[in-house]
Amino acid sequence: MKTKQSHLKDAFDYIKQRRSEVSPNFSFMGQLLQFEPKILSSTPTHQAPSSQFPPNFFFNFDSLYSCLCCFRA
Repeated sequence: MKTKQSHLKDAFDYIKQRRSEVSPNFSFMGQLLQFEPKILSSTPTHQAPSSQFPPNFFFNFDSLYSCLCCFRA
């Protein structure tokens, strides 16, 4: 994510395409989600993630966002 200045969804999609059995745990995904704005804040323009996930996709990013909002200071 840092090297390519990628959003979490794009980075995850990239990895998932190359290794379909990857399944990071909730805690690790939460850490990556918190890391995302730190690494993207230095980018001049904020681009929306380009990848689209299928409706039955394993990881629910919306749930993760809402859950992690409770822990942010």
